[in-house]
Amino acid sequence: MNQKELLVFKKILIQKKNEILSKSNNNKNTDFITNNNRDTISDEIETASKNSEKELYFKLAENDRIILNTINEAFMRIEKGTYGKCEACNGTISIRRLEAIPWACYCFQCQMELERSTI
Repeated sequence: MNQKELLVFKKILIQKKNEILSKSNNNKNTDFITNNNRDTISDEIETASKNSEKELYFKLAENDRIILNTINEAFMRIEKGTYGKCEACNGTISIRRLEAIPWACYCFQCQMELERSTI
């Protein structure tokens, strides 16, 4: 991978990291807890819906943490000069794959094999 391509991917990674951090900061300001001064929620369906929203929020937050970690790992690979190399076979990760998932650490074939073995 040449330096120009590497800079493009670094910019994309920075953009995605900032997007996740911004979304995370916005979510922290969202209040899911019902205030005691408000009317008590007696409808079980509404309560279940609020619980589902909470679960979805925490699941999204967990997924964002995972992506942030992999983005940080991608920055470390850029620094080490191994970005774009598959961590399993040491082959080249295709540009198309990196365009789709810039934090990818496995080539398509190794990723497929990894997913098959964890099912």
